[in-house]
Amino acid sequence: MQVLLRPALDTIVKKLTRLIVLTPLIFRPSEVRIRAERRLRGREQAKKIAEADCVIVSFGKSGRTWLRVMLARFYQVRYRLAERHLLAIDHLHLCHPAIPRIFFTHDNYLKDYT
Repeated sequence: MQVLLRPALDTIVKKLTRLIVLTPLIFRPSEVRIRAERRLRGREQAKKIAEADCVIVSFGKSGRTWLRVMLARFYQVRYRLAERHLLAIDHLHLCHPAIPRIFFTHDNYLKDYT
């Protein structure tokens, strides 16, 4: 149950935060809104990096999704997890505590936050 609840709660908090921060900026110039959204995304990435045991930074179109699938399959077989968790590598550590928290990023927004 915790595996399903945590990602859903994270998504709700993220969407509410964006709504609260970005809605008042609707009448501001687009550059201001874009800068605010990039800062929010950078803040989200910084939080995920702080929680992660391992961070994988990659260029776009470099095979990152394939690496995610292979790692998820490895942990799925190793710890006998259900097949529905194949692409949920971000939350596999909730299924088994020995699985590290892995965060994948292109590092596009972190510089806007820091």
